[in-house]
Amino acid sequence: DLPELPGTAIAEAFMRHYPMEAEASHLVGYVGAVSPEEKDQNPLFHVPGFKVGKSGLEKMLEMDIRGGPGVRHLEMNAHGVPIREVKREDPVPGKDIVTTIDRRLQKFATERFGEESGAAIVMHVNTGEIRALVSTPAFDPNSFSKGITSVYWKELNANEKNPLLNKAITGQYP
Repeated sequence: DLPELPGTAIAEAFMRHYPMEAEASHLVGYVGAVSPEEKDQNPLFHVPGFKVGKSGLEKMLEMDIRGGPGVRHLEMNAHGVPIREVKREDPVPGKDIVTTIDRRLQKFATERFGEESGAAIVMHVNTGEIRALVSTPAFDPNSFSKGITSVYWKELNANEKNPLLNKAITGQYP
């Protein structure tokens, strides 16, 4: 507890940061609050503020990149003040994920669309590696990490150009 602010404590937390912002939002995806349907899948999902992958690589590779929780067992006095740490299990870090996306090509392809709605997939002709996967318009996944407002969510869903739809993968075109 902080002496000048009784009843408060500092807690560390991790938050996703997406440096490519909207340029790779459909590819990388975003995290969001655990839905009521997801809560029964894992006891960890009952932790207030816990977030899970909702789309893109975040959803597909959720189990690999999440890692495992840590646990601290504390001995407390009658006033709820920790006296000593009895047992500690350190968290297990998630795995690093490496893609074949070329960041410069991803940016170049995204910029070509401007304000237009569309999709592009660029593959290496010899290896089949995906070098760019673009869907526009897009959204900033950093907004979801912090927790979006209901106004912004409605705005995204009401947009006739469907910024939440990954047109490169789920769009159906003749």
